[in-house]
Formats: sequence, C-alpha cells, structure tokens
Amino acid sequence: MASQFPNLFSPIQIGNMTVRNRIVNTAHGTNFARDHMVTDRHIHYHVERAKGGVGMSIMEATSVHPSYDIGVMNTIWSFDERNIPWFRRLSRAVHQHQAKILVQLNHGGRQSSNSETMMPSMAPSPVPSPDLWETGAEVPHEMDEDDIMEIVRAFGQAAAVVKEGGMDGVELHGGHGNLIQQFMSPWVNRRGDQYGGSIDNRLRFANQVIGEVRRNVGDEFVVGMRISGDEFVSGGLTLDDMQEIARRLAATGQIDYFNVSNSTYSDVKSMTAHIPSMYVAPATYSYLWEGIKNAVDIPVIGVGRINTADLAEWVLAERKADMVGMVRELIADPYLPNKAREGKLDDIRACVACLESCIGRLERGLSISCIYNPVSGREREWSDLKPASTRKSLFVVGGGPAGLEAARVAAVRGHEVTLFEKSEQLGGQVKTAAQAPYREEFGGIVGYLESQVRKLGVDVVLGKEASEEMILEANPHAVVIATGSNAYIPQVPGSELGIVISAKDAMEGKVDLGEKIVVVDTQGLHPGSDVAELLADQGKEVQLITTKPYVGASIELLTWRILYQRLMEKGVKMFPSVGLKEIGEDSVTVYSTITKEEWQISAVDAVVFAAGGQADNGLYRALKGKLRELFAVGDCVAPRGVEQAVYEGHKVGREL
Repeated sequence: MASQFPNLFSPIQIGNMTVRNRIVNTAHGTNFARDHMVTDRHIHYHVERAKGGVGMSIMEATSVHPSYDIGVMNTIWSFDERNIPWFRRLSRAVHQHQAKILVQLNHGGRQSSNSETMMPSMAPSPVPSPDLWETGAEVPHEMDEDDIMEIVRAFGQAAAVVKEGGMDGVELHGGHGNLIQQFMSPWVNRRGDQYGGSIDNRLRFANQVIGEVRRNVGDEFVVGMRISGDEFVSGGLTLDDMQEIARRLAATGQIDYFNVSNSTYSDVKSMTAHIPSMYVAPATYSYLWEGIKNAVDIPVIGVGRINTADLAEWVLAERKADMVGMVRELIADPYLPNKAREGKLDDIRACVACLESCIGRLERGLSISCIYNPVSGREREWSDLKPASTRKSLFVVGGGPAGLEAARVAAVRGHEVTLFEKSEQLGGQVKTAAQAPYREEFGGIVGYLESQVRKLGVDVVLGKEASEEMILEANPHAVVIATGSNAYIPQVPGSELGIVISAKDAMEGKVDLGEKIVVVDTQGLHPGSDVAELLADQGKEVQLITTKPYVGASIELLTWRILYQRLMEKGVKMFPSVGLKEIGEDSVTVYSTITKEEWQISAVDAVVFAAGGQADNGLYRALKGKLRELFAVGDCVAPRGVEQAVYEGHKVGREL
C-alpha cells in the first residue's frame, strides 16, 4: 500500500509541472530509433512504464546537431522537425496514463562517432577521449566561437521542436563527459580564452545553452539538467567542484531540477560507477546526490542502483534526493510503481544488475531488453498477454529459466501446468552461476520465477525425472521440453583423463581439485572468469588460458572491467590468445594462437574447462511425432544464455 511508502508516492512540483510520484524513468539509450526518428517502439515502451505507474520519464539522449552521433546506436535527432508528429504521438499516449515525459538534449562533443555523417567530432580542446568504450578516440576538432554559437543555437532549436511536440520539458545533458561537461571540466577544457580557465569561463557555454533554450521555450516550460556529481578521473571534476557549479547554475533561476549521476564515458573504470553492476552495492553513490541537494534549492533526482521500493523510500526519507531514478528496475518490471503502491512487493521482478541485456545489448549495437523480462523492448508485440481460448493440460520438463518462464506464462493464461525437475531444486545453471563471487543476486532470476509459478498454482514436482513412458501414458495436451544442457569437454588429447573437470562441477565443489589449476576458457563468458576467481579465493594457484584476445572478452564491458581487475589483484595468471594442445597426467601443453609457439605447464592438479554445453535433447527426440503439441526451449535446443532461454520459454507460453 502507498502508506508503506509515504515519500515515494507523494507528488512533487518541478517548475510549473506537478509529478504524481517520485519515481523517474531517467534517460537511457534504447536503440529503437530508425533514420534518427522516434518510432512506435519508443511509444509503446514509454506508455508501458506510464501504465505501470511511473511519475516521470525522460526520453533518451537525443542529438541536437548532426555533428553528434553514436556509432553503436541510432540517435534521435531532436532538432529535426520531422520528429514533431512523433513527439506529439508519444506525449499524448503517455499523458493518457497521467505520467509526464521529457526529452534529454545532448551533444557528445569528443564522445561522438560520426561514421554516418563523416563530420569530425568536436570539443573545447583537441584532447581525445583516452578510454572511450563506445566510439574510439579520435582527436576532436577544437571549437572556435562560431562552432560554439552554432551548437548553442542547436540546443535552442531542438528544445523548440520538443516543445512543439507537446512534451513536458527538456533535460540538458551536462554529465557523463558530454560536451557541456567537457567545457566545465579542466580535464578536457584547456582553452585560454573566455571559455576556459576560471570556473566562470568554463561555465560560459553551459550558461549560453541554458539561456538559448529558455529563449526558445519560455519560462513556463520545464528545463532540467543532468550532471555528474563526480567525474571519477584524475584531474576531473569532484563533488566539491560540482556543488559550486550546481549552485551557480541554479542561481540563474533558469534550471528547474538537477538529475545527479556520475562519471564520464571517456573512462571505462569511471563508467563502472555510472552504470553499476551487481558488483557494486545499491545506492553506493547516494552521497553525491545528497551533496548536490545540500548545495541547491531546486529538486534533485538521485540515480544509481536504487533497486527496490524500500531503498527508494529510504533515499527520500533521508533526504538524499527528492526523486529517484530507477531505469533498470523499470526495464525489468515496468509495473514496479503500481506493485509497490499496492503492496505487491513479492510480485516485482527485481533488476539483478547483470547488465547483460540492457547496456550489454547496446554495446553490441542491439536494442535494449531484460535478461528475464523479454517483453521489455517488445511492448508493441507482447505488452498484452491474452487468456488462452482453450484450457490445456501442460507438462513442462525442466526447471531452469526456460522451463520456469514457459510454465509461468502458460499458467497466467489459464493452462493447467505441471513442472517436473529431476533435481531437488529449481534453477538449472542459474543457481550454479549465482555461486560465483559477488554474483549472488543472479539467483534472483530463479527466485522470482519460482515464487510466481507457485503462486499461480503450477504443480511443481521436484526430484522426479519425467520419462518418455510416463509422458505418453499421461497424454497431456502439450509438453514443453526444457531439459537444458550438459557440460561440454572439447576433444583434445588427454581430455578423458581424471584431472579434467567442467567449470560447472568445479563451481559446485563436486571434487577436490588440488592446488595448481589450469582453467581453459573457450568462450570468454562468465563461467571461465568466475570459476578462476572462485578457485583463487580458495587459495588455489590459478592459470587461465583462452584463445580470445583477452580474458572475459565476451562479458559485458562494465562488468568485465571490475571482474578483470579483481582477477589481477587475486593473482590469477591470465594468458590470452593461447590454446590448449594436449593434457598429460599432471601437465598441459599450450600454444600461442599468434606465433604457434608451444610450451608446457607442469605440476598441474586439475584442468577446468569452461567450454559451454551440449544440448540434452534425448527426451525431445524420443517424443517427437508422438504428441499433439511438443515444444523445445532453452539449452536443449542449443546451449546459449539466460536471455535466450527465457525468451523462448515466454514465446512458447504465449503460443500454447
């Protein structure tokens, strides 16, 4: 009930706009745009969160000028008048559900990749991004005053387009190492003219942008600014600096709120604080929000792993911030606000901060989703889950994420579902993955799915392996096979020896491995790095070899950055671009994939393979052609990730 969260569900005034509660879907990339235009996917995505009870949404960082683009994402051009009808459709649709929606205006400056427009990136000084994870590190064009005023006018033009589109306001992106922050920061701004040097000069560009935006939208339209409370780079802006900057900008009377995040995209370690994974404790950076709030008298939004309604209420009650940004939480469950307000906390699908399907998909040039909410990003097709026209008896064989999601969706639609799991607990390989250091939250995927299937009345049968004979005798209307996969051990000379073990068995502690371990990672995913870290924590001497160009090459970048540092600090010896040639009784022969040079690692007690799985599809093949409806989902089709398994389970649950 709302009384459990009196602060979270109280309205707030921002400028002339009243927001119904304190929950904000802050700006984040989606990669839904096409040809730099808003699309139906944006509309359905934001409407779903408005229906779910969010107070305010801020649309993703849009480009105010053709000189700013991001190579891995299609960026909305907010200056383009072709987007006015789209903004109108979006704002009207969101307003029907009593939520507010703004648009973030941005120019990335040196953090641009203009491979499409072929325009150079630009910045206050010709200082490249040293560690830019998205777009490379070209030396930017140093902006002269004509360039500066062109971009200032572009911000104003974009704001006018957004206002014409019926949106509730704009948010100027002055954080994350983008152009406004580049002018503010002595780390980037090395100018000797009126735009560099003193704090007044370094704020000149920001003040000109704010003034031009106000000139185009008037005093009644909401104008906010996102800022980084700390850049987290040597020589960059600190909290003390940002408090003074915030005070000066607020004193103009032209900014209605601050949205306080942190970091710069130009440094990967810094970015691990901006988009914190499960390796970072929730609300770690609340001191930044509080620091800015104490410096100004306008509302402050706090952003950074506020992952539960209880924590959000604490942030507000302790006056750390006036509003709470809960982006990934709303990606995982758009209905979190309504569920929290109604006291249905157990029904909230919590974000596990894995980063795999939100930012991880963006890193690969894909549109966002959620590792265990496949509706997220597919709202246009899947937001409505219709009851089944005919109630069927359904057997689901396998209690991993694919089987659990198939059972959940089928039960929601009204089918009579029985789920068989041969082990004594549900979860499949997710429960193994959650045993890795600092990855306990990953188990929340199974925790949610199990609680939901039990609440929905699914008959969960543990410790019983469903056989072909049993299923044929029961003759249910439909059967979903979700039997997963078994560990794959590559066939190299010596792989049959007793010192060889899978990463799964090593994670579960099934055998005594001895003291000197060689981990062979053929995929660059979590299992190889995770088992290496777990064994290092046990005091083992661990060497990790991989044919990939670096260890963990297929792990989401911001998660990888923290994990890789821990592996180094814990003494794991890592050998990239190295393959395994042969396993002996107590040694392995390895080789460089570059030079083909071979060498031997001796006195080896165990060889641990992290090489993926092999589909356990025997039951599916035995039943094929013998049942009215038979489906296979997840790893028993082909061993992949949790996202694919849940997607397939969900899809089949809808199709039954």
